[in-house]
Amino acid sequence: MRIIIGIGHPKEAHFWKNIINNSMNDGYEGDKYGLLFYPDQALEEAISILEDKNSKNEWRKRRERLLSDKIDVTVWMTDFIERYPESFYEYKKKI
Repeated sequence: MRIIIGIGHPKEAHFWKNIINNSMNDGYEGDKYGLLFYPDQALEEAISILEDKNSKNEWRKRRERLLSDKIDVTVWMTDFIERYPESFYEYKKKI
């Protein structure tokens, strides 16, 4: 397994921590799937993941869970375009 951690200027870590805090308060879903870590936790978390023999399966499950909750945008756009204008009114009713 390969883990990449980017290290930048300390001000950048503070900047990203503020964005993450604000995003989580706004319902950001990264935390819902256990995929989001604060910059000051990244190295400790990476070591923990690398030491865990089951981490590859665990992270595969997290990824699959995230993807299963999302739509395939290509399929949606293709359907929308091929069935336009009926699809427009159909989707408009759902909103």
